[in-house]
Amino acid sequence: MSLLDVCRRTARRTFGIERLRPEQESAMVAILEGHDALVALPTGFGKSLIYQVPAMILERPTIVVSPLIALMADQERALRGCGVPVVVLHSQLRLAERRAALEQLEGGGRLVVLTTPETLESRATAPCFDRARPALLCVDEAHCISEWGHDFRPSYLRLGAARERLGNPPALALTATATPRVRGDIAKRLRLHDPVVLIAPAHRKNLHLTVEIVPGPQKFRAAGRRIRALRRPGIIYCATTVAVDQLAGALKRAGQAFARMTEGTGHVTAATVKPQRIVNDAF
Repeated sequence: MSLLDVCRRTARRTFGIERLRPEQESAMVAILEGHDALVALPTGFGKSLIYQVPAMILERPTIVVSPLIALMADQERALRGCGVPVVVLHSQLRLAERRAALEQLEGGGRLVVLTTPETLESRATAPCFDRARPALLCVDEAHCISEWGHDFRPSYLRLGAARERLGNPPALALTATATPRVRGDIAKRLRLHDPVVLIAPAHRKNLHLTVEIVPGPQKFRAAGRRIRALRRPGIIYCATTVAVDQLAGALKRAGQAFARMTEGTGHVTAATVKPQRIVNDAF
């Protein structure tokens, strides 16, 4: 059976995916053949499958570097739902949780390890990662290497060195937003060797871009016209929290169902809308 056939069978049996996209298949096969890969695909394209399927084929752990603990929690929940062995390792774990995760990592075998760049190089945990000799190092949201590493998360800039300590496993960089300059920075910082580069345009048939210039006081009226004309659900981005509050007030007065979400709230505040996950899935 070819590597591609194995990938298709694993995607079907483990994840319930009947058909993989050509870009997913090319990246999976490249990884399993020992090549590095840099994959820039639009949101919703199924980038996570590119490491998840090989992780269930490779005999040693797959380490996945993620920028956010919340993102790790979502991925962990989804993987456990598919019966995939997975652990998370980050600074917010309780001592007992941390110890259990490290013991599972030390045990080796097929395992997805979700972690942060800081935890990967921490003195307390780096030796455990190094001894595990992972079969694959995946950097999810890899544009953070270029966009965050130079400012407030320098651990991203040291991922290439961390990869060397791990035994130089094949590296997979996943992103939805990377200009040619950012892709070059990712390849440099991860020390990718002649990587397979896969890029798909972000164009979506259901998304259209238009610009309407209106005076400041008329913005909410113009937004109201758009909102009434569009299918639900929809997302409205505002530049400031104040603008979010003002628009939320206008929608409430108009009797429109909405959810208000800003940094620090993290939850839906209107009881008249669908649960957040259902809304997210609609996109």
